[in-house]
Amino acid sequence: MFLLALSAMRVAASASFQQVGSILVMSNAGVRVEYNLNSGTSDFFWQNSRKIFAFYSNVTLGSGFVASTNYSSRTFAVVSGNQVVVTNTRGGLATMKQYFTLDQNDSFLTRVEMSGAGLSANWMSPLMMNTTGGVDIGVTNDNRALFVPFDNDHFVSYNSEAMNGSDTGHEAGAFYDNTSRNGLVVGSVTHDAWKTGVFWSGSNNKLDKLNVFGGVTSHWTWDVMPHGSVSGNTISSPAIFVGFGNDWRITMEQFADENALFVPKRAWTNGVPFGWNSWGVTNFQNHISYAGAIAVSDSIHTNLQNNNFTNGGTVFVILDSYWNNLWTDYGDTQLQNFAADCHANGQKAGIYFGPFVYWGTVTDATNYWVPVGFPPNYSLYRFSDILLRDANGNFISNDGAYAVDPTHPGARGLIDYYVYWFTN
Repeated sequence: MFLLALSAMRVAASASFQQVGSILVMSNAGVRVEYNLNSGTSDFFWQNSRKIFAFYSNVTLGSGFVASTNYSSRTFAVVSGNQVVVTNTRGGLATMKQYFTLDQNDSFLTRVEMSGAGLSANWMSPLMMNTTGGVDIGVTNDNRALFVPFDNDHFVSYNSEAMNGSDTGHEAGAFYDNTSRNGLVVGSVTHDAWKTGVFWSGSNNKLDKLNVFGGVTSHWTWDVMPHGSVSGNTISSPAIFVGFGNDWRITMEQFADENALFVPKRAWTNGVPFGWNSWGVTNFQNHISYAGAIAVSDSIHTNLQNNNFTNGGTVFVILDSYWNNLWTDYGDTQLQNFAADCHANGQKAGIYFGPFVYWGTVTDATNYWVPVGFPPNYSLYRFSDILLRDANGNFISNDGAYAVDPTHPGARGLIDYYVYWFTN
């Protein structure tokens, strides 16, 4: 509650943009970014203390890198009251535009955009720093780097690592003193086109390298090939948040606020759903049976529903994985009877379906047809047709299952088949 209250009290000051000699000074109440129009590098100051030295933008185009430091001419223009764009030009290079937005007192946003004919990139970094000691949070009690996993597959955990090391996190990162809580927070606020990486390398309680970039792929993202390319006459990196504060946890709240400005949270006026899921009971997980499912539904009806264990009068009884134990040689009668029993008890029956994974063997995938639509048409695709493959044509597996290509028409047809079956 304390962190949320402080975050809610934040009021952004108006931004100022002015050129002082060869330096474009972007500032508000707590932040100052000094952009060197000669070199194409920037320094980030928080409350007049420099936190990041000489960061720049870098992009892969074709087979090489193009950095903001490679250009010979730079101009800037104020886009709005709190945003400015620096345009980098040089003969033979695509135009690079660097956007800076100062809409919070303790942070700024930055992204890089490339313009030209038929451009393509699979890696774009609005913020890259490669100077020994170039990130200095100003204190050295117990300096840490926060590793953020891309997702929680295989139960990967967040980790507070020593700053004097190297790693790559995902979508967000923090570099802080665990005693005073002073710290720097960086991360992506746009998530549609890119997977964002946060690479760091540090020594002597400072960072020597920091790279926040779109295009991360690793074993943590479960990719087996490089990030796909974004193509067009204008291509843009993810927008990156860069913030500092006396308590990095509050700065994380401000990072969340910035994400919510780009994609507001969905409105929800109802209560918290109440229900039961078969995977939550060890003895039921892969041993769920018709008799057991009926017993659960009846027990909830008898013992809980009349004692306010509902959400607006609604209770969900859900069969998770291995629900097909109720799909016998005689068809889906047990599934239908289970749903009917739930409805008779005033409950809603639910079921589990993972549309983008295939749990069979490679031999099964080659031999079995995909049911497409309803009634099912089995003559279009085999499961081997809709599985994802790597660059060598091998099926891609993870955690015992094979990945299904979500763009394949057979995958959509399979979803249509199950949705119709489950709802009719």
